[in-house]
Amino acid sequence: MSDRQATRRDSYLIVCDPMETSAGAFAARFFIYKGDTNDGELVACQEYPTEEFAEASEANLFALESADRWLKIHG
Repeated sequence: MSDRQATRRDSYLIVCDPMETSAGAFAARFFIYKGDTNDGELVACQEYPTEEFAEASEANLFALESADRWLKIHG
């Protein structure tokens, strides 16, 4: 089962893909692509290795909120 989640915002695709840490927690990570698929141009990616979450869904929520902020500033 994959913890990866994809969400569309305007003309961008946000893919949240948490990383499992050595301690068994999850760190947030996102990728933003121009267009409707991850075959489009990668315009941003960000990892948050110092932020750890007990659940992958919590890491994805943090990543999505961070990606939304990135798009508001740069999109």
